[in-house]
Amino acid sequence: NGYSFVIKLHPEMQKFTSCFKLPDWAELSTESFNELTCESDLLITDYSSLAFDFFYLKKNVINYTFDSDIFSRDSIYRAEGYYDYKNGIGINVSNYEDFVNAFSECIKNDCKLSTEQNQKIMAFFRYHDKNNCDRIYENALRIINR
Repeated sequence: NGYSFVIKLHPEMQKFTSCFKLPDWAELSTESFNELTCESDLLITDYSSLAFDFFYLKKNVINYTFDSDIFSRDSIYRAEGYYDYKNGIGINVSNYEDFVNAFSECIKNDCKLSTEQNQKIMAFFRYHDKNNCDRIYENALRIINR
């Protein structure tokens, strides 16, 4: 379908790059997360906050939380977080079969957001413009000048 499959390891995992044996159709990226976010049409992740960058840019995300029961039980993230993956914006799957189906559908639809996902993004983000830096700066000044 003309897509390439690029894997970007978490910074803590990059020291293990040599341990990864990838198939010919996948590449391990050395590009920055910013570059990949701009270039990519789809993010496949488990719990990465990078998903919010993709959502803000109105790009599709598959949240593949295959280990959610173990993750919530055995990690430092025992309490419910601020984001509900099961009812969130992205395509949320927890097993391999559902992942393959979601991935296939996403590719078939040229990685475009569904109407429902687009509506969730518009409701999730208060602003959808290019003035975030200005708002942060103005609020920082307001706090400093109290």
